[in-house]
Amino acid sequence: MSDTHASGDRLSQRSADFGLASEPSETGPDPLIGVDLDGVRIERFLGQGGMGRVYVARQTHPARTVAVKVMLAPLLGTAMVQRFRREADALARLRHPGIAQIFVAGCHRGGVVEVPYYVMELIPGAATLVQACERGSLPIRERLELLLAVCEAVAHGHAEGVVHRDLKPGNILVDASGRPKIIDFGIARMSDADTGAPDGGPRTETGQCMGTRPYMAPEQFADGRSAIDARTDVYALGVVMHEVLTGRLPYNVAGKSLVETARIVQEVRPARLVTGVARVADRRLVRGADAIAGRCLLKDPASRYASAAAVADDLRRLLGGEPLAASRMQDLFPHGLQWVVSWCRHRPASVAASAVLIVAVLAAVVVGMAWSARSPRDVQPATAGLAAGVETSSSDGPSAPASRGVAGSAAVPSRSPLFREIRLSPLEDDWDRYVVSIEAAERYTEQYAGGTTFIRPTEAGREAAVTMRFDMPFPIHNATLTAPLAVWTTGDPFPYDPGARAALDVSPNGEAWTTVAELKAGAGGINAAVHDIGRIVAGGTKIWVRARLTATREWPGDGLIFAQFLRTDPRQRGSVFLLTATGLQPPKSPQGEP
Repeated sequence: MSDTHASGDRLSQRSADFGLASEPSETGPDPLIGVDLDGVRIERFLGQGGMGRVYVARQTHPARTVAVKVMLAPLLGTAMVQRFRREADALARLRHPGIAQIFVAGCHRGGVVEVPYYVMELIPGAATLVQACERGSLPIRERLELLLAVCEAVAHGHAEGVVHRDLKPGNILVDASGRPKIIDFGIARMSDADTGAPDGGPRTETGQCMGTRPYMAPEQFADGRSAIDARTDVYALGVVMHEVLTGRLPYNVAGKSLVETARIVQEVRPARLVTGVARVADRRLVRGADAIAGRCLLKDPASRYASAAAVADDLRRLLGGEPLAASRMQDLFPHGLQWVVSWCRHRPASVAASAVLIVAVLAAVVVGMAWSARSPRDVQPATAGLAAGVETSSSDGPSAPASRGVAGSAAVPSRSPLFREIRLSPLEDDWDRYVVSIEAAERYTEQYAGGTTFIRPTEAGREAAVTMRFDMPFPIHNATLTAPLAVWTTGDPFPYDPGARAALDVSPNGEAWTTVAELKAGAGGINAAVHDIGRIVAGGTKIWVRARLTATREWPGDGLIFAQFLRTDPRQRGSVFLLTATGLQPPKSPQGEP
């Protein structure tokens, strides 16, 4: 296994040394300094990695400074030499401005053995990908543009049948002009279509893990039982995207053994990229990058992008403001079902216990829906029946409703009212376009409950907040709001989480808030009531809605699920969030003009 640096969250943020260690492993003078390799004179040591050492050298014809990679003598053997030769052959086929070019390959006789080497392009003034982003304090759009260029270079390798297998920011250098170049295809492997292997099979020794642990895909830990192909590089690109955009890795494997690292990568859901990105002006870019990275990091290779070219295509769409090609649902909830299957397989004893929770949750949902259905609701306007997520409004006209008929609401005068209705569900595509901020919370899909989706806290003991704003094209006269909250205590003799809390607030300006619903452990369940909020927002043109959630106890494997906002069952795709507002038409003059 090639693990060139100790695993850690800041793994790749090191000097630009071709992804290698900064000092030679042995002491004393280097016997290769000053050696002439068929017109290439080695001048100084540059770095060292798992397979070889890199030197700065001077080539005579043509005259230029180059990098020379030489295989480490302790690794010499027939199989290793052949693998090194294949590496050079693979690189020689690649011609792309984003890939460091190989010029010459050969063998140098060192005593009684031949030492393979190759001469490649030296990247002047280079920094690693992460260093380049941090030193320049690059905004998210420029970081995404760099990632796009990296994907295009990797895609060229895939088109030539070459899989890198060790992609990481340390192997992606950015030159002085800001252009990325991929280096060190040291463990590249031909695709299955390549006939160069004597048996047509994999070129890697059975059972050998190859790569750098935090960037390795689940199949790379599988002891040769799974195919390694372009989708393995796609997974690494997802990890690289996390590190470039958030400064962190999607998994914390610092100090973990190989076995524990394999378990984490194969079973644990990666962190969401969107939760690690600092607040930026263009949240659309963050959400899109989160969707792309999520698909790259799927456990099952068949569910990822097929190649780096497909990743590049979606990055172009994201930067161009176009819809992503990937399925919205698959990208937003990429890890749920796969993770649940893995979790159940490794924890059979917990599955039985979880069945009790399933029954309780489903029963509470059914009861809550039945209760909500009996609650007085708005009389639907002429446009009733539109799909969830659609706004409707009515203006002056004979068909406009004369009153709203909501319990507790003031009757709207008989003049034809202005009206707007907003129906939303986290299952729909555009629910989050009204979101102003999400703090310490995330959208989550709970597969045990049949794919139910809700907003939940992400940090135990810290109050999470989801704030939304709705602009009305008229002064508000009356308004109603349905926005379900849940604190799961129903049906259990003791609270699942004694510290669980949930609250729903409304404001006319985002500053002065009025709480319209509260739940806590021991008095939980689902609150899906229709709230009359007209007295809070009347006279203004904006309605601010805020959910506050706190949880202190995690359900094993599912995390903080006991405080929830907008719980949505995919089998009931109707509205889960319903906001209505009415406004009076201005009086008209006898001539019909306002």
